[in-house]
Amino acid sequence: MINSDLPSGVSLPVNFQSAEITPQNYATLQARFAMLGHVLQRNFPTDDGPSTYIVERWGQARYFTHLHDVAAFLSQIGGSNA
Repeated sequence: MINSDLPSGVSLPVNFQSAEITPQNYATLQARFAMLGHVLQRNFPTDDGPSTYIVERWGQARYFTHLHDVAAFLSQIGGSNA
């Protein structure tokens, strides 16, 4: 996953550019969402399918299947400087 795959003006932090996310990097991403009042959760499937990322706030949720979409949403809600 590289920054050229993302929408214009959106870039992943250096720690999130690899295909595999470490627990420490995931915790950092969760903290960035928490600073904006959102909760980030990762749903592990029971089969070999992809993980689903869920971002929630005020009883509403957004679902993502790719980490770069989660990062783009974080940037969209103002978390790029968090």
